[in-house]
Amino acid sequence: MDDYMFREYVKQSKPVAEATSYLEIFSYSDPTLNTVKEEPLPNDELENFLHQEGAFQPPILPTGVTRIAGLRMILQQNASHPETFSPQYISLKQRAYVSMVETMRLPYRGIESTSAVGPFFWAAFDQDEERPHLQILFRKSDVRKKGLTRGWELMLSHDMRGGMTMGYCKGTPSSDIVECVRHLKACALQIGHPMLLPTIIFSHDMSSKTDIKQREARDWLRKLEHAVSMRQEIDDKESYVDQDGLVDFDLINRHLVECHSQVLWKRPKAYMQILQSFDEAMELFKSSAEGGERWQGELKKLNASMLSRHEFYRKKLQGIDSYAYTTLQRLAIQRSALYNIIAQRESKLNFQMAEDNRPAWGVVSARRVLGVHVLYVVLQLPEWGGGCQPGRAYCFREFLDILGGDCPSDPNYSGVMALLGKTEGEAVRAGGSPPGEGRGVDGDSDSGADEKKNHEQGRYMGYQEGLVAVVIGTTRRVMIMIFMRYGLVDMNGWIAKFPILV
Repeated sequence: MDDYMFREYVKQSKPVAEATSYLEIFSYSDPTLNTVKEEPLPNDELENFLHQEGAFQPPILPTGVTRIAGLRMILQQNASHPETFSPQYISLKQRAYVSMVETMRLPYRGIESTSAVGPFFWAAFDQDEERPHLQILFRKSDVRKKGLTRGWELMLSHDMRGGMTMGYCKGTPSSDIVECVRHLKACALQIGHPMLLPTIIFSHDMSSKTDIKQREARDWLRKLEHAVSMRQEIDDKESYVDQDGLVDFDLINRHLVECHSQVLWKRPKAYMQILQSFDEAMELFKSSAEGGERWQGELKKLNASMLSRHEFYRKKLQGIDSYAYTTLQRLAIQRSALYNIIAQRESKLNFQMAEDNRPAWGVVSARRVLGVHVLYVVLQLPEWGGGCQPGRAYCFREFLDILGGDCPSDPNYSGVMALLGKTEGEAVRAGGSPPGEGRGVDGDSDSGADEKKNHEQGRYMGYQEGLVAVVIGTTRRVMIMIFMRYGLVDMNGWIAKFPILV
């Protein structure tokens, strides 16, 4: 099943070209013969390297000298293709990739892990009982950053009987693979342990950079606390408050987000799980190698030393986890306080805007009341005219004349000016004669009272807002309908004077 799935995944994968080199480290019973060799590996020499042919044939050893351990790896240390760590991409041609995995006895499942997220580790024995191999997968990849994928991967196969480790390693320039390979070459005497390179990679990945990141985040947090909560734990020159006492809350909010993301960098829990998987792989190796001759001596000491180092990193990660948790809680407090401050300032700003807009709303309210008054006047016109039979029609016509002037040449144009808020003199002239000067058509005394009422009404409306002009058209129509209802106007005559009504 594994072989079938491996070949199917290889068919679906797309190859990309990367600069390739090889690394050979051999440790012999005579330390003077130990060799460390790293050179470029052309594509046409890949098969010779895999099968140890041509220039890659093993050296002939002197009598009595035996090989204790060895390491042969294909390296791509500065992978630069934008898709090199994208899912379903491989860095060798498909035929060469299949040959590498099968010849070196690397895990078939390696190609299935190209889409794995976060740090990933897996170790298990293959199904060869006569010559078992401990297979190891260790990788970490991430999404694009500035158009490039990032990460590193390691595939190893360790021969439990011969002590030979075969592998493939790839990493982008942002990883520490170059430093890890340099570190590995310095530990040539300890290459007999298959977990040596994974432990070196883990050590570089969990270097002091992680602790420094958490320290920087805590220092950043104190600056934010000074800006939001006014805690006096920093120098004044590091404050977010400028010389004028102003605070840029947008900048503080952005820094809160960035600080939070920095604290979450390399979550300790994920790496503690990797250490747990390391210990399981170490136990697998120990259970298989314990009965052999190689286990006695340096290999046993190295295994104990590596277990101790794993425990050291576990305790270190526990401290980082506790430290990061406290930082996150304090960040949450500052974020809540910042949101409260912003909400209070927005509330004050809204209140101030409401205060500034109150006069404008007063004008709108007055205009609304004015509209009601105009409607009331229209509805009350029949009642006002009811007490003057001969002069009633005259009163209505006078008021309509006030509303109906359409051009400056019309004598009643001043009536419209009065309704639009013009001078008191124009309002009086438009509304009729001053009080006491009767203008009745038939000489009745009631006509003087009607004129006075019309005059006062015109004067009242003359002092209103200019919004009356908006309702004049509607008022005309309503008044004509009412006048026609009471038989106070001649239809033909008013249509001639008010063509807009048609």
